[in-house]
Amino acid sequence: MLLTSQIHQGEHFHWSQILRHWPAHLALQCLYPNSPSHLVSPSGVLDIPGMSREQAARRLDALMSCWLTAMQGATPCHPDIAFALLEEYPVAEDTAWPPADAQTSATLRKAWEQAWEKLPERSPLLLREFPSLEELIGAKGFVEACRELYADLHGWISSARKGSHKDSHKGSDKASGKSNATTGKESS
Repeated sequence: MLLTSQIHQGEHFHWSQILRHWPAHLALQCLYPNSPSHLVSPSGVLDIPGMSREQAARRLDALMSCWLTAMQGATPCHPDIAFALLEEYPVAEDTAWPPADAQTSATLRKAWEQAWEKLPERSPLLLREFPSLEELIGAKGFVEACRELYADLHGWISSARKGSHKDSHKGSDKASGKSNATTGKESS
């Protein structure tokens, strides 16, 4: 898929650009299991690995369930906040998530301030219901919404990046998602 927007912000992903294509990737897996998706942007290429039909259907069902719930009230989550939180504190099944000190995270605070600029016009209901970062993180359903809506995508992309360090090749650095033409570096 060709994109006009950047999928990278420096060394980090521009998650909102990737997020837009996640439902289509899942739908593709339901029809053609284990098919990769390739997001090609001016900042490089991101290869999203395929998955089984069952995995994709389960993930797509979870997204649809969250969407239906959101039609009845504000979802206590925002993608920019969730991905900042997931970058700093990856989800671990055996520990409480997010950790208690997450509210004091400078990265999370910066993500909130950047999202705050767009919230009045893009998400006025979210802003009205959760006017501060503390209220958003402390809201009932915040952790569940982050896990259901964003942790799955973040984990899938992150594990693919880690696994591809072993088999990256010239022309595309799957570990960083950047093409060598963009970075000017050989893949290691």
